[in-house]
Amino acid sequence: TERFRFVEHEPPPWHYLKYLRYLESYGAVGLGSRYTGVFAPHDIGPDGKWIRKKDPFELGMPMNTREEMIRALVVARGGAGKFGVRNPVQLLKDATDAFHADGAVLPLWLSGVGCVYGMREIGVGLAEKGISVFHYEGSQPGDRRDLDETRMLDQIDVWMELNGLKRLED
Repeated sequence: TERFRFVEHEPPPWHYLKYLRYLESYGAVGLGSRYTGVFAPHDIGPDGKWIRKKDPFELGMPMNTREEMIRALVVARGGAGKFGVRNPVQLLKDATDAFHADGAVLPLWLSGVGCVYGMREIGVGLAEKGISVFHYEGSQPGDRRDLDETRMLDQIDVWMELNGLKRLED
């Protein structure tokens, strides 16, 4: 029973993916993230809607030399254009529009992992747009020592309650 949609940003706590099932108990559905590649094969059309991105073959890009292959790889991976690393706030705003998301789950990895650079700015930008934001903390995606799993579930309970949701009955 889908009652709430959320996007994520960057790597989740790999050792504790149970939180996704816990969110499902509220009817919350995760739509993916830039990290999982969900947004990569898309681009923004002239009307502001998401469209499938053309691959290097469809664009007729030459791929005869090493340099041409690297250029084609950059285009295929989305490194050139709207979804580059320069504008993650706009990326998530566009993703919430395209997928009709109600919220966003954003990590704050305390070890200073580069992927969390600007995460608070992203959260503020989404909140200004009316998107509900949930931040959680841990040392880094692969380290289970500093992620307080009980606290995270308690925070999810509060976040879901703030969004007017109660746990679904089994």
